[in-house]
Amino acid sequence: MKENCRKVTSCPFYSLFLALLAVLLMGIPAVSVQAAGVKTPGKVNITSVKMTGNNKVTINWKKASNATKYRIYYKQSGARSWKAIADVSSGKTSYTHTSNSRNPLAGGKKYVYTVRAYNKTSRKWGTYDKNGKGVTVPIVPGKVKLVSVKANVYNKVTVTWNKTSNASSYRIYYKKANAKNWTRVTDVKGSLRSYVHKSSKSAALIAGTQYVYTVRAYNSSSKKWGSYDAKGITVKVPAKPAAKPTVPPTPQPTATPIPTQAPSANTVTAHGVTFDMSYFPETAIVGDDMECLSVIPKSTIKPTDITYKIANGNVQQLCSPATPNLHLGYGTEYESDYYVSDWKNMVAYIKTSYEPEMYLEHRVEIYNQLQAGTFPVSVYYKNTLLRTCQVTVTGADSKVVKYRKWMNELEQKAWTSGMTVMEKLTAIKKYIYDNYTYTTDGVMCNAGAQALLYAARDLGLTARYRFVGPQYDYEKGYGDVYYHFGSAFCGGHVCTIITMAGKDYIMETQGHEG
Repeated sequence: MKENCRKVTSCPFYSLFLALLAVLLMGIPAVSVQAAGVKTPGKVNITSVKMTGNNKVTINWKKASNATKYRIYYKQSGARSWKAIADVSSGKTSYTHTSNSRNPLAGGKKYVYTVRAYNKTSRKWGTYDKNGKGVTVPIVPGKVKLVSVKANVYNKVTVTWNKTSNASSYRIYYKKANAKNWTRVTDVKGSLRSYVHKSSKSAALIAGTQYVYTVRAYNSSSKKWGSYDAKGITVKVPAKPAAKPTVPPTPQPTATPIPTQAPSANTVTAHGVTFDMSYFPETAIVGDDMECLSVIPKSTIKPTDITYKIANGNVQQLCSPATPNLHLGYGTEYESDYYVSDWKNMVAYIKTSYEPEMYLEHRVEIYNQLQAGTFPVSVYYKNTLLRTCQVTVTGADSKVVKYRKWMNELEQKAWTSGMTVMEKLTAIKKYIYDNYTYTTDGVMCNAGAQALLYAARDLGLTARYRFVGPQYDYEKGYGDVYYHFGSAFCGGHVCTIITMAGKDYIMETQGHEG
């Protein structure tokens, strides 16, 4: 590193002049005389070099003696020459280098920094740390550009985006139009460019509602997120098509003719209240996805005036938002797990809820549990029957078959002989957290809750899901979930309630961050 300097040449006449002057001054009393000091700055001691942003590096150093300014240099690790990037006054002991076209910072590269002090009066540069201190710039994914968001049916939305740099995975978000916070839908591999969002318990889609979608890229090696389109793309989910009315049988002639029964109407009136029954058909089939039966009153009613009578396998129960296992859920005011005691003979998992936000909707969600069967679901208003739906469950859910195989493998790997029931449940929790990741493998709280539920049922215990809302709901005291991970995500949280010896135990698990 070379700086400006002047070379002084020795002169014999100049030396003679100084000698004569010394002789003349010998007779003058001694006086303390100091020649004009040549102040050379001290060596700069760099204390730290660290990343303070995706494209920013901050250098800190200790103040050097006799410095009137400092010059900051950098180079890529392994390069021979230093490059000056800035001068700062002597009053400063730090500088932030922001990547630019002249002095760029490339992701994944290591850069070395050093600082040199300068004295304006003497025009002298101090020595510097030739090795410098280095820092590696993390690889940050680029901003994802959305291509399209389409909803051709009432329960599916297709999101498409362009490939971005340095992405090992993508996270899809959605929210209701005009909502403030985004909700995570899922994570997908970095090789994918589209995703079909199917309505689910953790990321529900309401027919006829507008949603906004966006996508964000993630780099697993640097653990950095890229920027995202904050405006997103808005799409309206189509309304659910009305169920086709059942064709009545042709009446047989009798001595006294019996009037033909009319097809089921889309509205039913009871106790002066009209109900939209378009989404509560007389028959329904549950295959590889859940089925939702909805009753929508045309005017406000008390939620507890709606009840359901469900004969699920060997269990028949009357349930409503007033049942003991009532709790608050994300996006719902009242939500209740359909609690049963005979799990082995249960055809489907059922949850009832009441949604006050837009439609005052009362719903019954039915999920395939890998057993074929048929059972009725009847809905009542103030004990007056509104309609009965005959539900047929195919039992041929390929997703459940695949999940059941995964659970068998988990139990074989996590359980050992001699374990107690609680030790086996704890072993499932620990195995999932230790061996799977939340981001890359996609083993989130909902998958963990289902794994614990199956494990509990395999151990002969009663278990059910508990779905709670965002963190602010939990802080207000709604629900009774204890967060093992210290905090809840804004999209909600799922855990498992396991009953042993008459006592409920709340358990949860998911893959670790990575």
